[in-house]
Amino acid sequence: MTVRQSLIGQRVRLDRPGQYEADAEHLLAYFERNKDHLERWSPTRKHNYYSKDYWATAVAEAAEKEGVDKALEFIVREQSSSGGTVIGMFSFSEITRDAFQACYLGYSIDQAHEGKGLMQEALALAIDYAFNEMTLHRIMANYMPKNARSGDL
Repeated sequence: MTVRQSLIGQRVRLDRPGQYEADAEHLLAYFERNKDHLERWSPTRKHNYYSKDYWATAVAEAAEKEGVDKALEFIVREQSSSGGTVIGMFSFSEITRDAFQACYLGYSIDQAHEGKGLMQEALALAIDYAFNEMTLHRIMANYMPKNARSGDL
């Protein structure tokens, strides 16, 4: 399956990690900026999670998993932004083929961009892509019940 480099919406652009050399730096900045916001919803982080080396490895691993059709990750950026600032990210993981054709969905958005409908727009683009181009039959999104915004999305 050929994966498109970017998905373009009215207000967001979804890029695959590794498309830009600076993705590791932009992802690190995103997670550092949102550390307090995201930690309450996230599993315990590895000791080097907030390092450029960690994110350089993560970008390479994302490409590797994509290459064997096990996962597909997207970085969310504002369409109006000329820079590489990351405002969110999400992944389709644990992709299962054959009869099931399913995956899990995980996502996060920058605290400063919550409540603007940007993640809703991003997921609408990606879900359409997953069903129509990746030919998945179901996407399973799990969330923590105490995260009301995630539940509403």
